[in-house]
Amino acid sequence: MSWEEEIVMRDVTNAGLVVSDRIGREVAAQLDVEEALEASRYASHPYTSHPREWPPLVEVADTWDLPKVLVERYNAAGGEGNALCGIFPEIRRAWASVDNSLFLWRFDKWDGQCPEYTGEEQVICAVGLAKSKPGIFVEAIQYLSDFSNAS
Repeated sequence: MSWEEEIVMRDVTNAGLVVSDRIGREVAAQLDVEEALEASRYASHPYTSHPREWPPLVEVADTWDLPKVLVERYNAAGGEGNALCGIFPEIRRAWASVDNSLFLWRFDKWDGQCPEYTGEEQVICAVGLAKSKPGIFVEAIQYLSDFSNAS
């Protein structure tokens, strides 16, 4: 091996060591999620978490089954369709969509009603609730449900 090749080889070897060292330091400096949340217990850290010794933030008081018509529609899709769900606490209603069908029912007590809207051909992608503007609709209409689809 010539002296030029030896110099180049030495430089490449040194560069490899420097890069490996730098990568090792960067990997060691990264925190995982658990460590980041644990570190959040200190005031100087930007994250916050619920202390383990405190009672839970959420307590399940009661559970309800989903409406049968909704479960049947979901099962008919074979779990292959698009399904979304959520709640509208302002009107005490839960909603769910399965493909192009939208279901709405009371979540605080079951009244046996779960109306289904299927007036769209496209899959429902998002559902929202908007407060109606006074004087536009009759006084009984206070909220409007809105949804979007892919088209």
